[in-house]
Amino acid sequence: MPDRLERELDESKSWFEDRRPPAEERIDASIRRGIRQANLMRQRRRERTRRWIWSGTAVCSLFLLLGITVRVSPAFAAVLRDIPGMDVFVKLVERTADQGIRQAVQNEYVQPVGVSDEKDGVRFTVDGILADDSRLVALYSLRSTDGKDRRLGRPNVLDPSGKPLQASIVWGIR
Repeated sequence: MPDRLERELDESKSWFEDRRPPAEERIDASIRRGIRQANLMRQRRRERTRRWIWSGTAVCSLFLLLGITVRVSPAFAAVLRDIPGMDVFVKLVERTADQGIRQAVQNEYVQPVGVSDEKDGVRFTVDGILADDSRLVALYSLRSTDGKDRRLGRPNVLDPSGKPLQASIVWGIR
């Protein structure tokens, strides 16, 4: 009986050894598996980082766009003010916008001018001038004297020789 058992064990051992890869191949397979896992982890980390960067860029772009829109459109600022939590953002943007001009108006530093000129049925009146350290603001009004409906395009500011002045121009309707 012991001989038969030993013989069966030897046969089983040889059968397993024939089917089992040598130790070197198992080690190489483990190394390849580890490299694949590391590459997969690196790829996931890269995707996660990319997702954070794009999300951050989108949020920053949204706040920049909101800030610009709040400065340009008082109607949009009023709508944003009604959204809970956005009131603080609107106040922050409005507070930093045009402090010099706002203070000049509040302290009544507007220099009244009242000079008018009329041409082709349109009366142009410079009502007042505001100035701070870096800019000059002309407050003006246009009236149609012949009763026709007129549309105003982008105004041009020229020097006495007719050349355009280097300036940024903002105009609006009140």
